[in-house]
Amino acid sequence: MLNLEMKRFKNFKEMKKSIAYILFFMVFFSCKNNNENSEIANSEMNKKPNIVFIFSDDLSFRDISAYGQKHYKTPNIDALIATSTRFTQGYTGAPECAPSRGTLLTGLHVGNQHIRLNSSARGFEPLPDGTYTWGKMFQEAGYKTGVIGKWGLGYKDTKGHPLNQGFDYHFERALFQAL
Repeated sequence: MLNLEMKRFKNFKEMKKSIAYILFFMVFFSCKNNNENSEIANSEMNKKPNIVFIFSDDLSFRDISAYGQKHYKTPNIDALIATSTRFTQGYTGAPECAPSRGTLLTGLHVGNQHIRLNSSARGFEPLPDGTYTWGKMFQEAGYKTGVIGKWGLGYKDTKGHPLNQGFDYHFERALFQAL
C-alpha cells in the first residue's frame, strides 16, 4: 500500500512534506479548539480559589520549616505557604482528634455536635445523616471536594463516611480503614 501511495508523489521527500503539512493543520486546529475550551475552563476556574486545608493530629505550626523548624524540611508545605493566604489565628474545637474533626466539619461547638468522644476516632460514632458540613457547603458552591487521610467519623457503610458527608473523593490508607 505504501508503495502505491509513494507513486503518486514525484519523490519520497515530497510525500513527507505533504504529510507534514496535513499533520501541522490537524494539530493546529485541534490545539486551537483545545485552547478555546481551556480558556473558558480557566476563566471559570479563576473565579474560585483552590482551597487546601491541612488538619493534622499533633502537628504544630512550629513543625513546619517555613515557621522555623530547623531539624527537618517541609518544602511542599512551605511552597503552599509562600503562595497562599495564611490564617494564623485558630484553635481546635476539642482536645482530641474525632471531636476536633467534628467541630471543624460542622462549625458546631463540641457540646452541640454529635461527635463528643474520641471513641469516634475509629468510626464508632459516625456523623449522622443530614449533618451539614463544609464539604456539602463547598459542593453547593460548585467545588470538587476530597479528603485524604484519617477520617474517623464513620465507616464506609455508614452515613458518616466522607462520600456521604459532602466529599467527592476519599482516600485513606488500609491500615486506618481496618481499625
